[in-house]
Amino acid sequence: MTVDYQDLLIEGVRVEIYGTPSEAPPLVFVHGGCQGSWAWEKMAPRLASMGWYALCLNWYGHHGSLGLPHGDPVTRSLLDVTTEIALVADWLGRAPVLVAHSMGGVPSLAYASENSVAAVILLAPVIPAGLGVGSIDITVDSAAMWVPPPPMIDATWWDGASPE
Repeated sequence: MTVDYQDLLIEGVRVEIYGTPSEAPPLVFVHGGCQGSWAWEKMAPRLASMGWYALCLNWYGHHGSLGLPHGDPVTRSLLDVTTEIALVADWLGRAPVLVAHSMGGVPSLAYASENSVAAVILLAPVIPAGLGVGSIDITVDSAAMWVPPPPMIDATWWDGASPE
């Protein structure tokens, strides 16, 4: 099934939109640190085919959103990502459901603590030290992990930042 698709810039935030507005609250997808809206390329269209209005934002400096000034990619706080969430939510004009993955969970929770949201859904959230339970020792087999090629890492994480 084909769903409506738009690729917009909302005040410098690139947003991929699937579906059309409905009575249900819109879903605003917030990606993790080493991701972009592409992280939702399977889930968002599927939900849109079931009647949901799905908006996948990109943090500044990620996947087509406005680049960050020199030095900002290294010093920018996760809480600063609430700016991008606010711009998309304001554009919608109604309380969204925030669907966040990994490092997108912190700004989503921060936004929800100060603004109206219909719900917050956290998928494998990364919580800063001191806020969660104690650590759990897990053996990690690095040989079994997929690491993206350096050009993909650069384009995703450091888009718009100089190598220096």
